[in-house]
Amino acid sequence: MKIGKAVRVILFLAAILATIVSCVNAECTACKSGSVTAQQDSLKKEWAAFLGTDNATAEEVTTSTSDRSSSILVPLENAVDSEIILDISPDPAEYIPGAIGIPYTDFLLPGGALKTVSEMSEVLGKAGISETDSVLIYGECQPCGGGPSAATYVYWILKYLGHKDVKLLDGSIDDWVTAGKPTASSPSYLPAKNYTPALNSDLLASYEYVHSGSAQVIDARTATEFEVGSIPGSINIPYNRVFDGKKIKDEAALRELFSSLDPNKPIVVYTNTGIKASMIWLALTLLDYDARVYSWMDWQANLPHLNIDMQEAHSDLNPAKIGDAVTITVVFQEKNNSSEGTIKIGSSSQAEKSAAGSGFIVSALIKSPSGEQVSSVVLKRTRSEGDEFTGIWNANVASGVYSVDIMAALDEVTETFRDAMRIEVAGTSKYKNIGNE
Repeated sequence: MKIGKAVRVILFLAAILATIVSCVNAECTACKSGSVTAQQDSLKKEWAAFLGTDNATAEEVTTSTSDRSSSILVPLENAVDSEIILDISPDPAEYIPGAIGIPYTDFLLPGGALKTVSEMSEVLGKAGISETDSVLIYGECQPCGGGPSAATYVYWILKYLGHKDVKLLDGSIDDWVTAGKPTASSPSYLPAKNYTPALNSDLLASYEYVHSGSAQVIDARTATEFEVGSIPGSINIPYNRVFDGKKIKDEAALRELFSSLDPNKPIVVYTNTGIKASMIWLALTLLDYDARVYSWMDWQANLPHLNIDMQEAHSDLNPAKIGDAVTITVVFQEKNNSSEGTIKIGSSSQAEKSAAGSGFIVSALIKSPSGEQVSSVVLKRTRSEGDEFTGIWNANVASGVYSVDIMAALDEVTETFRDAMRIEVAGTSKYKNIGNE
């Protein structure tokens, strides 16, 4: 028997060697594809056959991306199989028949931070959802520009709360209508239940975890926001790069997008509030990365703060017309007379002026009426010894009221003064109807 086994092992090793030689000389299908995974799968199948377990499936050896995708994304035709269908859109015009509604904003505090675990559990329970229910999530935030990020964020929230049976609809209500499926004009309602969470804390990153440097960090905001200020060491992969239209890209495209990442090291993904970061998180999850969601807001809240106040903020044209050059001016002052940890914007000596001015950056972040950032303006010091900073914003935008955040940064320390001013843009100018056509 021992001799027989030895012969079988020798024959198997010879078969592997023959496969390698075949790849070099004859270019087998797996070799032509250049896919290491395909070659590994081929060898695993041969190993299963050698051991007499020809019926062993790929799932018994490794979980493929397609399997993970099917466990998360549900095609339109299978939507009605779910016990509870949840539309997270704020004020949708129509629903999938039988769907209940919880606007995704019900899970958030004013400003965009997550509510407490008990508060989010209460929101779900009141809507008639328990932790054991099968839930299918869909919807989008049309006032925010549409897209699946809001639905993906609620999916992440439920996974964070430890919900086992939760999935995402692979499509939108528009896809549902295009497919000729019926809709309802109002949501359904369910009797209230108790929702008992089993928190999966590994899905949410903390400041301490991010600051420790133990994870790779992705800034999923726009390139403009990344350039204004970001977590040190982070790389910029805007969240919309995982989209193909309103659906997530295929496996090959996602693997290419994340090819610079180390698959053996955890990843933290952040945006301003974490909502759109959930899109990158989902893509990484589909590829079996260890990923967590974080927010720029939390990072800023935990950093040392600049010892400054904004004394004044105004624009020279308010209301402005579409296409106008709007001058934005802000004036800072120190909070107290202590020099420890402060930034001397108006320092007395020339050396201090140079040191304070070289790394001190002031920017105006202009946000649309829906809250999306549409522009960033770097403000320059108007006088070398002064605390006044000025910049020009070209208002080539649609009419509406735009809010302005002022961000002051010195090295890694950032101070953001939110809603420092509002600028009204009227709908007539030499750029007639721009943005409204």
